[in-house]
Amino acid sequence: MKKRIPNQTIPSSLPAPPEVFAKAMRETLQGIVQAEAQKENQPMQKHFTKRRVLLYVIIAVLLVSGVAIAAALLTGTVFDYTLGVTPENAQSMIKYDLADETIGDAEVKITEAAYDGMSLFVAFSIRDLSASEPLGTYDEPSGMRLLTESDYEYINDLGVGWWVDHIWIDGKPIDMPAMSSVMDVATETPGEILYSMLFRLDQEEIYLSGNSVEISMPIGERQSLDSLVRDADSGEIALPDQGMISFTLDCSIRDQVIAFTPELETVSDRWRAKVRTAIFTPIQTYITVDWAVNEDVMAAYIAENGEGYPDDNGGYYWLYDGVDAVGSDIQSLQLVDQNGMPVIASTEGFYGSQGTGATVAYFTFPYLETIPDELYMAPTIDGKIDMDYAIKIK
Repeated sequence: MKKRIPNQTIPSSLPAPPEVFAKAMRETLQGIVQAEAQKENQPMQKHFTKRRVLLYVIIAVLLVSGVAIAAALLTGTVFDYTLGVTPENAQSMIKYDLADETIGDAEVKITEAAYDGMSLFVAFSIRDLSASEPLGTYDEPSGMRLLTESDYEYINDLGVGWWVDHIWIDGKPIDMPAMSSVMDVATETPGEILYSMLFRLDQEEIYLSGNSVEISMPIGERQSLDSLVRDADSGEIALPDQGMISFTLDCSIRDQVIAFTPELETVSDRWRAKVRTAIFTPIQTYITVDWAVNEDVMAAYIAENGEGYPDDNGGYYWLYDGVDAVGSDIQSLQLVDQNGMPVIASTEGFYGSQGTGATVAYFTFPYLETIPDELYMAPTIDGKIDMDYAIKIK
């Protein structure tokens, strides 16, 4: 069963990297985005664009966060690969060995799945049953078997795997939500790739409930996109009868989610901001911040840097906005108490800013066992938490 509730999202916190590294990563990601924006006629573009950007982000997090995250990935739960750590309470949420199908020379398994009331986590594997050696190249710093282009071509030749950018929940199609991600690595099992996926269903305002939700994924025998059937009235794509792997999942944990919608605005000389939603699940905290840069700050930034990011033709790839002017400060927001003390003891994992635009910023943080009586989001400015710009949650 599926139900919709008002749009909600997440909060998070990750130690800031050195500025030289952060600048290099921003430039790299900007280059990827610009290159992808120039490509046309690629029906799977959105899915693969997300995957390429995600891999750069994961590499950045590994470099910044060090050995702890790399060690966590070696344990291999779906949370380790998508969040960088298995959060407190999460191990008991994982359901194992949910589907197993043999298609020609390939075996496709749904190895793990979990739902925290906001996000759906799924791990699946594809294995060439005739293989005698593991795929990938062992990478000592991360301790993982990293895949090459030839490995992807090898698996692709099996004729199975992801073939359309949707999943189906209780028979209803879901487009790939924003902020979803996937990480794929080879395992020590000959001919096997493990895919770990995070679907931010809340970004599509989709919230699952009940103890038997059917999840259908397009990871069986690859089908032609022409085989998809779209309803003429609703525009929905019918659940394909070929190329799908389905399983059921208990999603009753949604009843344990706690939500705040404070709408308490802070007005400062840098920005106006308020927390739209603060969502506390049994394993994570999700924060959405609505904000807008101060007009004088934006004007000063443009006066110093110009109107936008210049292209090679005398125009702009994009015009500057508040993200360029003060985005790094917004991205540094973290959960603190009324005294400006962080309320999260450990931020190991891929936590922190999950996406920042000129009017909204999304964050995730680890699980909070106890929610303080007073709770704020505060930025780190000039190396310290600055409560002058704190945004009250409760």
